[in-house]
Amino acid sequence: MNKIATLLIMLTILLMACGTTNDAAVVEEEAAVAPADSQTTDNPESNNSDEPEEEVVPTAASPDDSANETAPPTANTSFDDLAAGTHDLSITGAISSDGTYTGEEVTVSYEPFNSSNTTGKHELEIYADIAPTELTDETFVIVYVRFPADIAPGTYDIQARDRNAPELVQGFVAFDNIAVADFDESVSGTLEIVEIGEQITAVFNFTAHWGRDEALTVDVSGRVNQVPFNYRSETTLALSGLVAREFTTLASFEDETMTYTRQYFLDDFTNEFRWDSNFRDNDFAYMAELIFYLPADIQPGTYEVAYAPPGNQQVPEGFQVGARLSYQNSSESIDFSADAISGTITITVDERNYANATFSITGTDSETGESLTANGTFQYFENQFGHQ
Repeated sequence: MNKIATLLIMLTILLMACGTTNDAAVVEEEAAVAPADSQTTDNPESNNSDEPEEEVVPTAASPDDSANETAPPTANTSFDDLAAGTHDLSITGAISSDGTYTGEEVTVSYEPFNSSNTTGKHELEIYADIAPTELTDETFVIVYVRFPADIAPGTYDIQARDRNAPELVQGFVAFDNIAVADFDESVSGTLEIVEIGEQITAVFNFTAHWGRDEALTVDVSGRVNQVPFNYRSETTLALSGLVAREFTTLASFEDETMTYTRQYFLDDFTNEFRWDSNFRDNDFAYMAELIFYLPADIQPGTYEVAYAPPGNQQVPEGFQVGARLSYQNSSESIDFSADAISGTITITVDERNYANATFSITGTDSETGESLTANGTFQYFENQFGHQ
C-alpha cells in the first residue's frame, strides 16, 4: 500500500508541473501581440496617450523650387459671385480699402511687366482708393502681384519684391509717389492661379510691412475672374543698307546700356497721329529713330509712305502717311537723316481694339546719296484712329 500511495503522489506532482509550464507559454504569447502600453483598440478612450500627437503642418514651396510651384489649384475659392472681367479686393491694417477706385485709370489690369529677364514677367496691377490716414496724404494705392510669364495654374508662395529673382512670385502695395515708402518688406502669402493665358482667374492673399516701419503692416486679399491680358506695346526695327542692325523692345529691356522709347498720340494742333520708336545708347553713342505721321481719321489699310517735311503739317500733300528716318553712330562717324522716303505701311485693328502695323520703307539722304532700309512692326497700341 505504501508503494502504491507513493506512486500516486509522484504522478500528481508531475501533472501539476506540466500544467504550469503551458500556462506560462500562453501568457508570454499574449504579451507579444498586445500594445506596449497594454491598451487595445476596443475602447476608444484607452487610446488617449499622455503625450500630445505631433501636428502635421503643410509646407509651401521652397524658393528653390521651379517658379515656386507647390500644387495644382485646390478650387477652394468660388468665383460664382464675381462677374467675368471683374475683381474684388480688400486691404486692412495700417491702411484700409474696400477695393473701389474713383480715378480715371483702369482699376485692374493683367499685363506684362518690363523686366530684364528673358522670359519676361506678368503682373496683376490693381488701383484702389484708401481711407484717410495720418500715414500719408495719398488717396489711393496700387496692389501689385508679379510672376513669371511661363507660370502655370497652381498655388505659389508670394515673396517680397526682388528684381534679381524674376522666377519668384512677388507682391507689394505701392503709393504713386516716390517720396512715400511702400508696403514691400517681409512679404508672405500665396497666389492661386486657376487659369492663365489670354485671361487670368486667380486669388491672392498676402501680408506686407511698411518700408520705413515694420510695425506697420497691411493684409491684402483679392480675386480676379477672367481678366483679359493687356499686351505691352512693342516695336521692332531691322535696318539694312548703310547699317545692318536689329532692335527689339525685349532686347532693350535686357540690355542695361540701351534706352527704348515710343510714342503714339494725337496732336490736337495738327490733328495728326504721331507713331514712333527710338532706340539709343544711354550715352547717345548711337541712336535709331523712326517716326510716322498719320491723319486722325485714318482707317486700317495699306498706304504709300513719303518723307514728312518740316512744318505744321507732317503728312505730305497727296499722301496719307509721312515718315522720318534717321540713324547716328559717333564711333562709326555715321550721321544719316533721310530727306526722301518710299515704301508702305499696313495698319490693322484687331478684335481687342489694338492698333498694329507692319512697314517696309527706304530712306535716302540726297546730300550723301546714302540709303537705309527699315523693316519692322508696331504692336499692341490702343486704337485711337477715327478722330475727325
